[in-house]
Amino acid sequence: MPRSRAAFTLASRGISNVAQHPIMTRANPEPRESGGKPRRPAGLRCLLFCMLAGISGASAEVSKEYQLKAAFLYNFAKFVEWPARSFPTPDSPLVIGVFRTNPFGAELEKAVKGRKIKGHPIVVTLVPSANAARQAQILFVESAQDTRLAELKAALQGTPVLTVGESGAFARQGGMITFSQQNNSLRFTIDNASARKAGVKISSQLQKLALKPGGEAPP
Repeated sequence: MPRSRAAFTLASRGISNVAQHPIMTRANPEPRESGGKPRRPAGLRCLLFCMLAGISGASAEVSKEYQLKAAFLYNFAKFVEWPARSFPTPDSPLVIGVFRTNPFGAELEKAVKGRKIKGHPIVVTLVPSANAARQAQILFVESAQDTRLAELKAALQGTPVLTVGESGAFARQGGMITFSQQNNSLRFTIDNASARKAGVKISSQLQKLALKPGGEAPP
């Protein structure tokens, strides 16, 4: 699939059609069914929608795969806790970094534009080096950067950064969340041990949506 590597620009347009889908924008954290039973939290429904959406098809600039991955990254942030030191002030930004190359075009910025997580405005930035990656809370690593994984792992040792990638090499190097494709759908695995070691807490709700080791889908 073609991958745009255009530099990030401040998007003046609305959120992408994927992120604008009604299920992606509901704010009610505890919706209820007619019988009064709580349904899944909105963030979980968003992730389920992303997983069920097919990844074939592309826009003029960015493939649907990366439109969906942009929506995933925003929703992952809702189910992760960082240590207090990651945010010096209550309104410090939550930084989503993209390591060296940008396959999202402007889609990731569109997906998070004007949004906050627990009072923290979300900022998207292109990360030029492994050392600079320490300033992010979430770091996406494109498969094109696999040759730098060892360098990146060393630089982030003991740093509470949620790492998200898309290759087997990334997972083997201790990446925390790894995207994969299954039956034309986008799925992910979680290395919770790596996350805990870095001081990042991933919600059990998110873990339940992840593929099991070996690629088996959750029940």
